[in-house]
Amino acid sequence: MVPADIDLGYHLCYGSPKDEHMVLPDDMGNLVEIANGIVAAVPRPVQYIHMPVPKNCNDDAFFAPLAGLALGDTRLYLGLVHAGDGDGSAAKLATARKYATVSGVATECGMGRGDPGIFEPALDISLNLVE
Repeated sequence: MVPADIDLGYHLCYGSPKDEHMVLPDDMGNLVEIANGIVAAVPRPVQYIHMPVPKNCNDDAFFAPLAGLALGDTRLYLGLVHAGDGDGSAAKLATARKYATVSGVATECGMGRGDPGIFEPALDISLNLVE
């Protein structure tokens, strides 16, 4: 129902009332399965998929399922930016790039409804990752 000249993207979410996960994933396997299903089923181009990455997840075992992505021209954005994570966001990005092409980064679930105090630190991390 989204017109073809409008970008279409999906944010995959584990649910986050009060900015806390309802489910903490063991790895990105479920997200990969859902993303592949979306891209295969939607009859028009999907410009991007956004996948959240919990703050404490940065090892190969967590990101390895990304190797199974079948997104075609759909861009992958990872929500791996966490205020106060130090170099953790860069480490997550480097690990993820072993398994998939990552087109961009974002915060885990956006910045529109969270603590306003994290906006600038999260933006600084994001800028450092794309330089």
